[in-house]
Amino acid sequence: MNADQFPKIFDETRFYRIAEIVGDPNAAPPITGRLPIPRSTWYQRVAEGVIPPGTRLSPRIVAWHGAVLNDVAARLSMTYADVRFGPVPGTSQRRPVESHANL
Repeated sequence: MNADQFPKIFDETRFYRIAEIVGDPNAAPPITGRLPIPRSTWYQRVAEGVIPPGTRLSPRIVAWHGAVLNDVAARLSMTYADVRFGPVPGTSQRRPVESHANL
């Protein structure tokens, strides 16, 4: 499956705040995240340039566009698939376990 075939999990016509992306168990009621990545890792990947920075909507609000998030989700899914599914097709090489560190 390539990134174009990955199902869209974010509405591409709206913006999402961090709690909607990675979740917030302390909210009332708790918010379940759509991506399996901790908040601290999300911000670390943004700082590293792996995930694009969000759009500042106001002085205290940053959000990410749904189209960008679908692209990030597809890359994240494909990266974890590399780890889960063993050897690279057509070779006897194992995929490196560290491959998920790129996202």
